[in-house]
Amino acid sequence: MASLVPLKEKKLMEVKLGELPSWILMRDFTPSGIAGAFRRGYDRYYNKYINVRKGSISGINMVLAAYVVFSYCISYKELTNMSGDASTTEEGSLEGTAWLSITACPTPT
Repeated sequence: MASLVPLKEKKLMEVKLGELPSWILMRDFTPSGIAGAFRRGYDRYYNKYINVRKGSISGINMVLAAYVVFSYCISYKELTNMSGDASTTEEGSLEGTAWLSITACPTPT
């Protein structure tokens, strides 16, 4: 049975795989169209997780988790360079390793 809803008005989850290329070409890729898509996404997120009658902390937790993952992805290269073995490095050669000088000192007896 053919769909009665025009292709342009269908949501992504309602589009069949064969209709996907033509559905993508019908989207509005102007700056105002992209801004409108982000606005609709924000409004949907806000109304689903933040602006609820009996809310919880899950909406804020998702934003914080996304921030943590994004920050980790940005800092990944720096974090992998700092993961050397501290016992084989020269004392004070790594930045921010004040704990190295404390643990390397012998304890008084």
